[in-house]
Amino acid sequence: MPARVAQIVVAALCLSACTLDFDAVGPIGGAEAQGAAPAGGASAGAPAGGGTSCNGSCVDLGSFTGPFSLDDAGCQAPVVGGYADSDPIFSAAAASCTCACEPPTLLGCPSVALKLHDEAGCDGAGATIEVAEGVCVAPEVEGFSAYSFDRPATGGPASSTCVSDGAPAEKPTVELTAPFTACALDESSCAGSEICLPEDSTGLCVLGADEPCPEAFPLRRMVVLESELVDGRDCQCACGPLTATCTPAFVLYDDGGCSAVSAAQLAPDCIGPLDSTQIEGLVYQPLASGAGCETQESPSGEVVAGPSHALCCST
Repeated sequence: MPARVAQIVVAALCLSACTLDFDAVGPIGGAEAQGAAPAGGASAGAPAGGGTSCNGSCVDLGSFTGPFSLDDAGCQAPVVGGYADSDPIFSAAAASCTCACEPPTLLGCPSVALKLHDEAGCDGAGATIEVAEGVCVAPEVEGFSAYSFDRPATGGPASSTCVSDGAPAEKPTVELTAPFTACALDESSCAGSEICLPEDSTGLCVLGADEPCPEAFPLRRMVVLESELVDGRDCQCACGPLTATCTPAFVLYDDGGCSAVSAAQLAPDCIGPLDSTQIEGLVYQPLASGAGCETQESPSGEVVAGPSHALCCST
């Protein structure tokens, strides 16, 4: 099959059914368009260099692609478009966010003053250290085996900002106002760069650049293709500050690097040794009680039509 014909066939396989009332359009182009492209030599039944011969007329349509039918059904891969003179050409609702906001790993809770003791009952000598949230502490206190702290009447407020779960935006379907669906004809071919038109070309169309229609296809409409719509819609999830009260809690370790977890405990008045071993490390990991996150959607972008194409159809 010649390269030109193969190209037409591949493009044609992109097209399904729809009916266009060309009587309501009126003839544009053809005899009224200056410089209309000639239909070319009609060499009916010209051989296709080993391919399927044409059972109609072989014509040269220049840069136009086709022919297509707008009233055929059953296309496997239809070419879908919309008429550029419709107002609007398409409608596309803004994207929406489906993400949610969650409390961050670090809540932004105030630091806590810990009293370290060398006795399990927290009665013996010790030292006081300031412990920040999320930081591994390996106290340099000999014989450290328990800790306590003065629990505030109410937990301190969190100061972090909530984080988005990062879900992608939802984009509503683009609806063409005046859609059309085109289906390519069969693979009958001609020699050279010509294409095959059947004996009855009623209701057939060709698609090309914005230039005068071929003589055999005088009805002209400007169209945009659905595949050339540029969808720039997006939506960001803006997360507000975390609303929460910090409830003190600690993760305890029996190594100074805070890698071997021994226990996770809320902070009572005193925490003693871990299974008769000394506490070698701890991390202040407060809990957020009454946590709440505020979510604000911020849609952006729009759908933009691609270039207009001339859709030229027969009488």
